[in-house]
Amino acid sequence: MSRGTVLRFLVLAALLASVAALPASPAFADGGNVLANPSFEMGMHRTSLSSWVSDGWNPWFIHGAVSPSLGREPEFAVRNRPKEAHNGTWSMAWFNSYGTHNGGIYQTVAAPKGAVATFSLWMVGHSSKNDTDIFGPSTSVYQKWVGIDPYGGTNPQGPNVIWTGPEVTTDKWVQMVVTATVQGDAVTVFARGEPFFPVKNNAVVVDDASLTFSAAPAGAAPPAPPADTAGIPGLEGDQTTFVETGHTVAGTWLDWFNNHGGADVLGLPRSDVIKDPLQKWYSQYFQRAVLDWKTNPDGAPVIERRLLGDLLYPDNDPPLTEDQAPADDYEFFPFDKDKKTGLGHFVANYTADGQWTGFLDFFRHYGGVETFGYPKEEPKLRAGVWTQRFQAATFEYHPENDIDGFVPGTEVPYRDFAVMLDLLGDRYAAANKIDLK
Repeated sequence: MSRGTVLRFLVLAALLASVAALPASPAFADGGNVLANPSFEMGMHRTSLSSWVSDGWNPWFIHGAVSPSLGREPEFAVRNRPKEAHNGTWSMAWFNSYGTHNGGIYQTVAAPKGAVATFSLWMVGHSSKNDTDIFGPSTSVYQKWVGIDPYGGTNPQGPNVIWTGPEVTTDKWVQMVVTATVQGDAVTVFARGEPFFPVKNNAVVVDDASLTFSAAPAGAAPPAPPADTAGIPGLEGDQTTFVETGHTVAGTWLDWFNNHGGADVLGLPRSDVIKDPLQKWYSQYFQRAVLDWKTNPDGAPVIERRLLGDLLYPDNDPPLTEDQAPADDYEFFPFDKDKKTGLGHFVANYTADGQWTGFLDFFRHYGGVETFGYPKEEPKLRAGVWTQRFQAATFEYHPENDIDGFVPGTEVPYRDFAVMLDLLGDRYAAANKIDLK
């Protein structure tokens, strides 16, 4: 099993509880709230040794087991702390310390086919390196979503789930709303939270959920068919659909993806090829990258990786000269004001003070400058992690993975995950409030 395949399977959802028997199909004429325990005031049940979830709801989370601090299982709790209920006394929360998580809660409800389902939920997110409560102040980013599967599926990464865009307001209540036309005899509603950084306190609290059904307006158009790909360049040829996110990489885009490290380097696709909302060309968004369809001066089409490192971190450190080279093997990219040769920085396997990172080996293995752009700095410690920023990526060294042994159930060494890339594609989409479904 390849490293990329392991990465894909490690992020499959672990659904922790089975769905309870559905109530009778609701009538939508009165528009009443059909959720069980929408206020989170009506009891709770244990779902693990340390987690409790409100009755009527089920927890879910996505494993990110390549690092002990990233993609951990959150702890779930039904809370009655002061100020932590939007209304009433109780609310629902999930959280962890010094780690990130990608998870939330869901509920499935019988539904009248063809009705318009509207799900709303009040949410407050918090992410801080300090000992602060849920109302702040946050020191980093916490993302929140709500979603509906109009077919009643319970996989939060299923292709039918309609999500809002990520909402990044912290330390105050925000009402999230999503609508969908019911396609089967049930719908499933989801809440999701995911922090950017493994800081001391990462938490989200939710309250006052609502799911209502209404008749489709008279003369309303039927649900839209799948997006027409006519006119989108480069899709002819083989294609791969990633079940983890429901998106497809095809044709010339897939060739570029496979030739530049695949999911190891770009991450999973966050969109199909779309007309980019920020540019005038076609693009495809990934967890760690954005690919753009461009035209060379000679008129030939080409796929380019957007320089997200330059866009998110526009400053470069002052350039060095080659007499400042590390003692071990290195590649140097001397400064040139037109960026034809580099920005004046090294890529090496060791930091200046002798700390092993393996950055040079990773850089060379996955395509060097063509894949990552030029280095913008020498390695730096950020939040206890050795990192190095490039024009199109940020390298991270994870010593917790630089150990003997194999990822459970595979023949892939843990050490293959000693160098990992920051999720710049996700950061860029969130910073620009791009709605990727």
